[in-house]
Amino acid sequence: MTRTINGSFLLLMAGLAGCGTEIVGYRATGTTDDGGAVVGTDVGSTPQDGGTTTADGGSAQPDVQVTPIPDSGPPSSCVSGTHWTGGTRGSASMEPGLACINCHVTRRADAPQIIGGTAYNQPNEEDNCNGFRGTNSIAAGGSYIEATDANNYTFRMAINAAGNFYYGGRTAIRFPLHGVASVGPSGMRNEMTSEPPNGDCNSCHTQMGTTTVAGADPAPGRIVVTP
Repeated sequence: MTRTINGSFLLLMAGLAGCGTEIVGYRATGTTDDGGAVVGTDVGSTPQDGGTTTADGGSAQPDVQVTPIPDSGPPSSCVSGTHWTGGTRGSASMEPGLACINCHVTRRADAPQIIGGTAYNQPNEEDNCNGFRGTNSIAAGGSYIEATDANNYTFRMAINAAGNFYYGGRTAIRFPLHGVASVGPSGMRNEMTSEPPNGDCNSCHTQMGTTTVAGADPAPGRIVVTP
């Protein structure tokens, strides 16, 4: 089943191992990261988390006391209830929700510098909140992000236990991407209809739907996985 969301990964309801990459249709090889998961190479790898009820019609009878049901308020801004507290210490689970590629390009030359982001349970979760708890696997029951580049090179990025994902292959990626989708453990797909101009996913998919990319249209919230 597929849900298409216009212009973004605005998904519905529903990270601390490394994240992997699968190149679709290729055999698996690769090296390991700090979490022990296989990180993809150019031939691929397969490594791999209420409203108010209202009554309609009519008014209460004069002799009946009606007690309103209290509003439960907005959804939690951190569904997992846990946060990254390690600062800028290098880890595949670090700083979920933040614009990771921009930081890696300027501060961590050894880190992925192509594509990276965080998947969440709800669209407005806060920075450094651990996101959708993936299994770091793209096997059956795993959750991942799938995309195809401008050269029709299709690949998948596993979502880890902090909700983070990244491209770890050595094959050059040509932007823009198309056919980008999050895939939940049940196989539910949430697809973008727009084409990301770069791989810094969290720079557009922010908590409040703003963007740090000059001239770019803001996404209306986080990348979200539907279980």
